[in-house]
Amino acid sequence: MANRLYGLHRFIAESLRNEDIMANKKKKRRMKVWQKALLFFAELVVLCVVVVAWYIVDKFSKLEIQEIDREAIDLVIAPEVKANETLKGYTNYLLLGTDARDNSLEALNKTGEGNTDAIIIASLNNDTKEVKLVSVYRDTLLMVPASGKFNDTYRKATEAFFYSGVEATISMVNLNLDLNITDYVMVNFEALIRIVDAMGGVDLEITEEELYWLNEYLRDTGLNTGRTYTTVPSSGMVHLDGIQATAYCRIRYADGTLDYGRAERQRKIISLIFEKAKKMNITQLTNAINGVLDNVVTSVPASEILSMVPSVFDFSLVDQTGFPFEKFGSMKKVPEINIADPVFAMTLESNVSELHKYLFGVDNYEPTSRIKDISAYLQALYDKNYYPANIYQ
Repeated sequence: MANRLYGLHRFIAESLRNEDIMANKKKKRRMKVWQKALLFFAELVVLCVVVVAWYIVDKFSKLEIQEIDREAIDLVIAPEVKANETLKGYTNYLLLGTDARDNSLEALNKTGEGNTDAIIIASLNNDTKEVKLVSVYRDTLLMVPASGKFNDTYRKATEAFFYSGVEATISMVNLNLDLNITDYVMVNFEALIRIVDAMGGVDLEITEEELYWLNEYLRDTGLNTGRTYTTVPSSGMVHLDGIQATAYCRIRYADGTLDYGRAERQRKIISLIFEKAKKMNITQLTNAINGVLDNVVTSVPASEILSMVPSVFDFSLVDQTGFPFEKFGSMKKVPEINIADPVFAMTLESNVSELHKYLFGVDNYEPTSRIKDISAYLQALYDKNYYPANIYQ
């Protein structure tokens, strides 16, 4: 009897053990199936990423990436600026628009071909993805650092590129504004026309005076680009195509605002393009960008451009303004430097402090000693050549 019970016990134990083994095998099989499914899904995601990346790379293959002298630019950035912890949280780019009549890619980055009608600082908060734009008024009198055959000299901001090239233009902005910009994007009239057309045009309100000057500049822009155009028939809320929007950006004489008004119009068109771009899907956006790449030159590395693509829809353009904030515009020549009709920052030192508050939220920013020296020199020129009857502010 005892032997029978022992045998039965062994039989039950063996049966249970076999059931456990079978259950574990089934579980392992289920795990393997689940793992295979997960692996397949992961491979599919990677494949999609590779395809999208290839598509974007292919679309961006026409982009002219220009090698620049980064060491020369770095030498001009003040040590205090390099060590500034607040600035490390931002990425700053210089956006340049040239008025060169030659719209070829070869002419885009060539000194002596044109001035930079648009000089815009695009500051990106790396954490919040918020973007702010600051136009440097083209006639602002600033120090242009030594470059090539030119020593340190004082010129209008717009002339730095014409005489000394893009490195000197970037360095001019860094030198006079205590910034750390190392990369730029430059476009011509044709690029702006194409991107606005690719976005389906823009809607904005224009005054009667703006209407007159828009159509005047439209004729000139059509002549320069070889494009046909349609005049804008009336003021008020209007829909502008690419060439009309480009002419709008060039208006200088409406409302007595001169370059200040032109810079504001440029930023307005950029804002409208930005908002339209955010409403596009990735295919529409890359197709739109692809249409203008042969009229764009940049120093931004391809790897950095690609890294920005996934987060482009997270960017938010939150504000825009012009520099200098406090200014004085002379309508006569300053004989000491042989410059006519410059704009003076009142003072450069206080304006730089205000700029850092605007862009980076720094209260009571103290500009570097070289800013103070430049500011003192410009103030001395202003004091000596003050023309109260010939100003615009």
